[in-house]
Amino acid sequence: MAEKIKIKTIPFEEIIDIQISGAFYVRIQNIFLSLIQNLKDDDLKKLLEKIQTKPEEITDPVEYNIVTLMILMNEIEHQAKSTNKVKDQEIDIPENGTDL
Repeated sequence: MAEKIKIKTIPFEEIIDIQISGAFYVRIQNIFLSLIQNLKDDDLKKLLEKIQTKPEEITDPVEYNIVTLMILMNEIEHQAKSTNKVKDQEIDIPENGTDL
């Protein structure tokens, strides 16, 4: 018989407030970008359509992780905006427009 141990878990219905820095947010963005860079443009477009129309059909682990990060980044951005923790910044757009 397998040995049992107790672990701490967070029930699904619990909401937890956390604070993160802008630097940590960039780390989350980098994880997101590393996941989507391997997708073909058509596959990414299909995933975005599926998110909007049939999110319950997202069963592929990579797609599920991409969506999870999108939700997390959206909430971080929402909280940052609602607490005036964002600033305008100019960026250079490459000539071909694809290397953002």
